[in-house]
Amino acid sequence: MPELSVPADATGRRLDSWLAQTVPDLSRARWQALIRGGHVRVDGQAHKPGHLLQGRECIAYDIPPAEPVSLTAEDIPLSILYEDRDLIAIDKPAGLVVHPAPGHAHGTLVPPFRPNRVRGSDGKRRPR
Repeated sequence: MPELSVPADATGRRLDSWLAQTVPDLSRARWQALIRGGHVRVDGQAHKPGHLLQGRECIAYDIPPAEPVSLTAEDIPLSILYEDRDLIAIDKPAGLVVHPAPGHAHGTLVPPFRPNRVRGSDGKRRPR
């Protein structure tokens, strides 16, 4: 479990904000989710994202593996303008939702393709 030492000049800073600045590989939203999920401890104690640092604390955290998001390819007719190994350009019809989301689990643009998968702010691996 990685540990960070909070410097004295961080006194009064929010926990989530300080972590996002100190470990910029993760967004503030991702840090907030990790804190709420109990994956961040300040001097051994769980806190809320808005916890104000006192300076000189020890912060321990773990980043759980990303949860896979399963997508099923759908037969959606699309006009492909250009495609190579790294890029695809389509003529997206108006009203076609791009990413699956609450209320739009199916009939979206992403599933028909071979999406790159990156970790979203919620820790799930999502196509981008």
